[in-house]
Amino acid sequence: MLWMIQGDRRRLPDEDEGIVQRYVLALMYFALDGGAWTQNSEGERFLDERSECTWASGILCIEGRVHHLNLTDTGLSGQLPHEVSYLESLTKLNLRSNAINSSIPHSISHLHNLTVLDLSLNRMSGELPNDLGKLKKLTRISLNGNSLKGRFPNLRGLSRLESLALQDNRLTGPLPASIGLLTHLGELKLHDNALTGTITEKISRLEKLEELTMHRNGLTGELPPSLDLLRRLRSLRLFGNKLSGTIPDLGDLNRLRALALDDNDLTGTMPGSVCDLRGRNLEYLSADCAGDEPEVECDCCSGC
Repeated sequence: MLWMIQGDRRRLPDEDEGIVQRYVLALMYFALDGGAWTQNSEGERFLDERSECTWASGILCIEGRVHHLNLTDTGLSGQLPHEVSYLESLTKLNLRSNAINSSIPHSISHLHNLTVLDLSLNRMSGELPNDLGKLKKLTRISLNGNSLKGRFPNLRGLSRLESLALQDNRLTGPLPASIGLLTHLGELKLHDNALTGTITEKISRLEKLEELTMHRNGLTGELPPSLDLLRRLRSLRLFGNKLSGTIPDLGDLNRLRALALDDNDLTGTMPGSVCDLRGRNLEYLSADCAGDEPEVECDCCSGC
Protein backbone atom coordinates (compact mmCIF):
# COMPACT_ATOMS: atom_id res chain seq x y z
CA MET A 1 0.00 0.00 0.00
CA LEU A 2 2.94 2.34 0.64
CA TRP A 3 3.88 2.14 -3.04
CA MET A 4 0.33 3.16 -4.02
CA ILE A 5 0.61 6.23 -1.81
CA GLN A 6 4.19 7.30 -2.45
CA GLY A 7 5.52 5.47 -5.51
CA ASP A 8 2.72 5.17 -8.03
CA ARG A 9 3.07 7.91 -10.61
CA ARG A 10 -0.37 7.16 -12.04
CA ARG A 11 -2.09 8.54 -8.91
CA LEU A 12 -5.53 7.04 -9.33
CA PRO A 13 -8.26 8.72 -7.29
CA ASP A 14 -9.65 6.67 -4.43
CA GLU A 15 -13.02 6.30 -6.13
CA ASP A 16 -11.51 4.79 -9.31
CA GLU A 17 -12.78 1.21 -9.72
CA GLY A 18 -9.39 0.10 -11.07
CA ILE A 19 -7.47 1.01 -7.95
CA VAL A 20 -8.12 -2.40 -6.34
CA GLN A 21 -6.74 -4.50 -9.19
CA ARG A 22 -3.77 -2.16 -9.53
CA TYR A 23 -3.10 -2.67 -5.83
CA VAL A 24 -3.40 -6.47 -6.10
CA LEU A 25 -1.00 -6.73 -9.05
CA ALA A 26 1.50 -4.45 -7.33
CA LEU A 27 1.18 -6.52 -4.17
CA MET A 28 1.87 -9.72 -6.14
CA TYR A 29 4.97 -8.08 -7.61
CA PHE A 30 6.37 -7.32 -4.17
CA ALA A 31 5.21 -10.57 -2.51
CA LEU A 32 6.56 -12.82 -5.26
CA ASP A 33 9.99 -11.22 -5.71
CA GLY A 34 9.11 -9.20 -8.78
CA GLY A 35 12.60 -7.79 -9.07
CA ALA A 36 13.84 -11.23 -10.11
CA TRP A 37 11.16 -11.96 -12.72
CA THR A 38 12.76 -12.95 -15.97
CA GLN A 39 10.39 -13.91 -18.78
CA ASN A 40 10.35 -11.32 -21.55
CA SER A 41 11.57 -8.73 -19.03
CA GLU A 42 8.06 -8.75 -17.54
CA GLY A 43 9.34 -7.38 -14.27
CA GLU A 44 10.72 -4.26 -15.97
CA ARG A 45 7.22 -3.16 -17.00
CA PHE A 46 5.53 -3.67 -13.66
CA LEU A 47 4.79 -0.60 -11.54
CA ASP A 48 5.20 1.95 -14.34
CA GLU A 49 2.73 4.78 -14.83
CA ARG A 50 0.72 3.06 -17.56
CA SER A 51 -2.38 1.00 -16.98
CA GLU A 52 -1.73 -2.17 -14.99
CA CYS A 53 -3.30 -4.04 -17.91
CA THR A 54 -0.08 -3.37 -19.87
CA TRP A 55 2.35 -4.42 -17.15
CA ALA A 56 2.86 -7.90 -18.63
CA SER A 57 1.89 -9.76 -21.77
CA GLY A 58 0.22 -12.36 -19.56
CA ILE A 59 -2.30 -9.85 -18.24
CA LEU A 60 -5.45 -9.72 -20.33
CA CYS A 61 -8.02 -7.08 -19.54
CA ILE A 62 -11.50 -6.75 -20.98
CA GLU A 63 -13.10 -3.34 -20.57
CA GLY A 64 -10.38 -2.44 -18.11
CA ARG A 65 -10.82 -5.47 -15.83
CA VAL A 66 -8.27 -8.27 -15.45
CA HIS A 67 -9.73 -11.49 -16.86
CA HIS A 68 -6.58 -13.58 -17.48
CA LEU A 69 -3.42 -13.61 -15.39
CA ASN A 70 -0.70 -15.80 -16.90
CA LEU A 71 2.76 -15.57 -15.32
CA THR A 72 3.96 -19.06 -16.26
CA ASP A 73 7.67 -19.74 -15.74
CA THR A 74 8.40 -16.15 -14.84
CA GLY A 75 10.53 -16.64 -11.72
CA LEU A 76 7.88 -16.03 -9.08
CA SER A 77 8.97 -17.01 -5.58
CA GLY A 78 7.48 -16.41 -2.16
CA GLN A 79 3.92 -16.53 -0.88
CA LEU A 80 0.83 -16.04 -2.99
CA PRO A 81 -1.12 -13.22 -1.29
CA HIS A 82 -4.73 -13.89 -0.39
CA GLU A 83 -5.65 -10.55 -1.95
CA VAL A 84 -5.55 -12.23 -5.37
CA SER A 85 -9.20 -13.00 -4.60
CA TYR A 86 -9.98 -9.29 -5.09
CA LEU A 87 -9.61 -9.76 -8.86
CA GLU A 88 -13.30 -10.49 -9.13
CA SER A 89 -13.42 -10.63 -12.95
CA LEU A 90 -10.60 -13.18 -13.19
CA THR A 91 -11.45 -16.21 -15.33
CA LYS A 92 -7.99 -17.76 -15.79
CA LEU A 93 -5.20 -17.86 -13.19
CA ASN A 94 -2.03 -19.53 -14.47
CA LEU A 95 1.10 -19.32 -12.31
CA ARG A 96 2.58 -22.63 -13.49
CA SER A 97 6.29 -23.52 -13.24
CA ASN A 98 7.48 -21.08 -10.61
CA ALA A 99 8.73 -21.36 -7.02
CA ILE A 100 5.69 -20.21 -5.02
CA ASN A 101 6.08 -21.79 -1.58
CA SER A 102 2.87 -20.91 0.25
CA SER A 103 -0.36 -22.77 0.75
CA ILE A 104 -3.29 -22.14 -1.60
CA PRO A 105 -5.17 -19.18 -0.12
CA HIS A 106 -8.65 -20.17 1.05
CA SER A 107 -9.84 -16.82 -0.27
CA ILE A 108 -9.33 -18.14 -3.80
CA SER A 109 -12.84 -19.60 -3.47
CA HIS A 110 -14.15 -16.05 -3.88
CA LEU A 111 -13.10 -15.98 -7.55
CA HIS A 112 -16.53 -17.06 -8.72
CA ASN A 113 -15.80 -16.40 -12.42
CA LEU A 114 -12.71 -18.63 -12.50
CA THR A 115 -12.68 -21.30 -15.22
CA VAL A 116 -8.97 -22.28 -15.12
CA LEU A 117 -6.79 -22.65 -12.03
CA ASP A 118 -3.21 -23.70 -12.76
CA LEU A 119 -0.69 -23.54 -9.90
CA SER A 120 1.19 -26.65 -11.00
CA LEU A 121 4.93 -27.21 -10.70
CA ASN A 122 5.53 -24.91 -7.77
CA ARG A 123 6.50 -25.58 -4.15
CA MET A 124 3.08 -25.16 -2.64
CA SER A 125 2.21 -27.00 0.57
CA GLY A 126 -0.66 -27.38 3.01
CA GLU A 127 -4.08 -28.86 2.31
CA LEU A 128 -6.35 -28.28 -0.65
CA PRO A 129 -9.07 -25.79 0.28
CA ASN A 130 -12.41 -27.57 0.57
CA ASP A 131 -14.04 -24.40 -0.71
CA LEU A 132 -12.68 -25.10 -4.19
CA GLY A 133 -16.02 -26.80 -4.73
CA LYS A 134 -17.67 -23.38 -4.70
CA LEU A 135 -15.96 -22.36 -7.95
CA LYS A 136 -18.73 -23.78 -10.08
CA LYS A 137 -17.43 -22.40 -13.39
CA LEU A 138 -14.10 -24.25 -13.19
CA THR A 139 -13.30 -26.43 -16.20
CA ARG A 140 -9.65 -27.16 -15.37
CA ILE A 141 -7.70 -27.58 -12.13
CA SER A 142 -3.95 -28.21 -12.38
CA LEU A 143 -2.20 -28.40 -9.03
CA ASN A 144 0.23 -31.20 -9.84
CA GLY A 145 3.90 -31.13 -8.94
CA ASN A 146 3.63 -29.53 -5.52
CA SER A 147 3.74 -30.79 -1.92
CA LEU A 148 0.04 -30.57 -1.16
CA LYS A 149 -1.20 -32.94 1.53
CA GLY A 150 -4.37 -34.04 3.28
CA ARG A 151 -7.43 -35.85 2.05
CA PHE A 152 -9.12 -35.51 -1.30
CA PRO A 153 -11.19 -32.29 -1.29
CA ASN A 154 -14.91 -31.94 -1.71
CA LEU A 155 -15.36 -31.03 -5.38
CA ARG A 156 -18.95 -32.20 -5.79
CA GLY A 157 -20.11 -28.77 -7.00
CA LEU A 158 -17.76 -28.67 -10.00
CA SER A 159 -20.13 -30.11 -12.58
CA ARG A 160 -18.32 -28.35 -15.46
CA LEU A 161 -14.87 -29.70 -14.60
CA GLU A 162 -13.15 -31.33 -17.59
CA SER A 163 -9.61 -31.81 -16.30
CA LEU A 164 -8.35 -32.53 -12.76
CA ALA A 165 -4.58 -32.91 -12.33
CA LEU A 166 -3.45 -33.51 -8.72
CA GLN A 167 -0.58 -35.91 -9.38
CA ASP A 168 2.84 -35.68 -7.75
CA ASN A 169 1.66 -34.43 -4.38
CA ARG A 170 1.17 -36.01 -0.93
CA LEU A 171 -2.58 -36.53 -0.88
CA THR A 172 -3.89 -39.25 1.42
CA GLY A 173 -7.09 -41.14 2.14
CA PRO A 174 -9.63 -42.65 -0.23
CA LEU A 175 -11.04 -41.34 -3.47
CA PRO A 176 -14.57 -40.24 -2.46
CA ALA A 177 -17.67 -41.59 -4.16
CA SER A 178 -18.57 -37.97 -5.01
CA ILE A 179 -15.96 -38.11 -7.78
CA GLY A 180 -18.75 -39.75 -9.79
CA LEU A 181 -20.61 -36.43 -9.86
CA LEU A 182 -17.93 -34.81 -12.04
CA THR A 183 -19.50 -36.21 -15.18
CA HIS A 184 -17.71 -33.87 -17.62
CA LEU A 185 -14.24 -35.07 -16.61
CA GLY A 186 -12.11 -36.15 -19.54
CA GLU A 187 -8.84 -36.30 -17.63
CA LEU A 188 -8.26 -37.47 -14.04
CA LYS A 189 -4.63 -37.63 -12.93
CA LEU A 190 -3.98 -38.70 -9.33
CA HIS A 191 -0.78 -40.72 -9.64
CA ASP A 192 2.22 -40.42 -7.32
CA ASN A 193 0.33 -39.59 -4.15
CA ALA A 194 -0.44 -41.65 -1.04
CA LEU A 195 -4.11 -42.41 -1.70
CA THR A 196 -5.56 -45.48 -0.01
CA GLY A 197 -8.79 -47.46 0.01
CA THR A 198 -10.61 -49.04 -2.89
CA ILE A 199 -11.46 -47.65 -6.32
CA THR A 200 -15.04 -46.49 -5.97
CA GLU A 201 -17.62 -47.98 -8.32
CA LYS A 202 -18.92 -44.45 -8.84
CA ILE A 203 -15.96 -43.74 -11.09
CA SER A 204 -17.85 -45.61 -13.82
CA ARG A 205 -20.19 -42.61 -14.11
CA LEU A 206 -17.41 -40.59 -15.73
CA GLU A 207 -18.45 -41.57 -19.23
CA LYS A 208 -16.36 -38.83 -20.89
CA LEU A 209 -13.13 -39.93 -19.20
CA GLU A 210 -10.23 -40.48 -21.63
CA GLU A 211 -7.30 -40.62 -19.23
CA LEU A 212 -7.26 -42.14 -15.72
CA THR A 213 -3.94 -42.38 -13.90
CA MET A 214 -3.76 -43.52 -10.29
CA HIS A 215 -0.48 -45.42 -10.34
CA ARG A 216 2.02 -45.39 -7.48
CA ASN A 217 -0.47 -44.93 -4.66
CA GLY A 218 -1.62 -47.34 -1.94
CA LEU A 219 -4.94 -48.43 -3.43
CA THR A 220 -6.35 -51.78 -2.31
CA GLY A 221 -9.24 -54.08 -3.14
CA GLU A 222 -10.39 -55.39 -6.50
CA LEU A 223 -10.68 -53.66 -9.83
CA PRO A 224 -14.33 -52.63 -10.33
CA PRO A 225 -15.85 -54.50 -13.28
CA SER A 226 -17.75 -51.30 -14.03
CA LEU A 227 -14.51 -49.79 -15.40
CA ASP A 228 -15.66 -51.44 -18.62
CA LEU A 229 -18.29 -48.70 -18.90
CA LEU A 230 -15.64 -46.03 -19.50
CA ARG A 231 -15.82 -46.49 -23.26
CA ARG A 232 -13.80 -43.36 -24.12
CA LEU A 233 -10.74 -44.38 -22.08
CA ARG A 234 -7.43 -44.20 -23.92
CA SER A 235 -5.10 -44.60 -20.96
CA LEU A 236 -5.68 -46.54 -17.71
CA ARG A 237 -2.62 -46.70 -15.45
CA LEU A 238 -3.03 -48.39 -12.06
CA PHE A 239 0.38 -49.99 -11.58
CA GLY A 240 2.29 -49.69 -8.31
CA ASN A 241 -0.63 -50.17 -5.93
CA LYS A 242 -1.88 -53.05 -3.76
CA LEU A 243 -4.82 -54.09 -5.90
CA SER A 244 -5.88 -57.71 -5.55
CA GLY A 245 -8.22 -60.26 -7.11
CA THR A 246 -8.55 -61.09 -10.78
CA ILE A 247 -8.62 -58.73 -13.74
CA PRO A 248 -12.20 -58.10 -14.91
CA ASP A 249 -13.45 -58.19 -18.47
CA LEU A 250 -12.52 -54.82 -19.99
CA GLY A 251 -13.13 -55.84 -23.58
CA ASP A 252 -15.47 -52.93 -24.34
CA LEU A 253 -12.68 -50.38 -23.94
CA ASN A 254 -12.03 -50.30 -27.67
CA ARG A 255 -10.22 -46.94 -27.64
CA LEU A 256 -7.71 -48.03 -25.00
CA ARG A 257 -4.07 -47.50 -25.97
CA ALA A 258 -2.36 -48.17 -22.63
CA LEU A 259 -3.40 -50.47 -19.77
CA ALA A 260 -0.81 -50.75 -16.98
CA LEU A 261 -1.64 -53.11 -14.10
CA ASP A 262 1.78 -54.41 -13.02
CA ASP A 263 3.31 -54.15 -9.55
CA ASN A 264 0.07 -55.08 -7.77
CA ASP A 265 -1.27 -58.23 -6.10
CA LEU A 266 -3.53 -59.23 -8.97
CA THR A 267 -3.81 -62.92 -9.84
CA GLY A 268 -5.34 -65.23 -12.43
CA THR A 269 -5.32 -64.96 -16.19
CA MET A 270 -5.59 -61.91 -18.39
CA PRO A 271 -9.10 -62.06 -19.90
CA GLY A 272 -9.17 -62.98 -23.56
CA SER A 273 -11.33 -59.93 -24.26
CA VAL A 274 -8.48 -57.71 -23.05
CA CYS A 275 -5.93 -59.57 -25.16
CA ASP A 276 -8.23 -59.03 -28.16
CA LEU A 277 -7.76 -55.29 -27.71
CA ARG A 278 -4.12 -55.75 -28.71
CA GLY A 279 -5.35 -56.24 -32.25
CA ARG A 280 -7.17 -52.90 -32.14
CA ASN A 281 -5.80 -49.77 -30.47
CA LEU A 282 -4.09 -51.24 -27.37
CA GLU A 283 -0.36 -50.64 -27.78
CA TYR A 284 0.82 -51.28 -24.20
CA LEU A 285 -0.47 -53.89 -21.76
CA SER A 286 1.32 -54.77 -18.52
CA ALA A 287 0.69 -57.11 -15.58
CA ASP A 288 2.75 -59.19 -13.13
CA CYS A 289 3.41 -61.89 -15.68
CA ALA A 290 7.17 -62.47 -15.34
CA GLY A 291 8.94 -65.56 -14.04
CA ASP A 292 8.23 -69.28 -13.98
CA GLU A 293 5.24 -68.81 -11.68
CA PRO A 294 3.71 -65.46 -12.67
CA GLU A 295 0.95 -63.93 -10.58
CA VAL A 296 -0.95 -63.20 -13.78
CA GLU A 297 -0.89 -65.46 -16.82
CA CYS A 298 -0.63 -63.15 -19.80
CA ASP A 299 0.57 -64.22 -23.24
CA CYS A 300 -0.43 -60.92 -24.81
CA CYS A 301 1.28 -58.51 -22.40
CA SER A 302 3.96 -56.19 -23.72
CA GLY A 303 5.34 -55.55 -20.22
CA CYS A 304 5.65 -57.77 -17.15
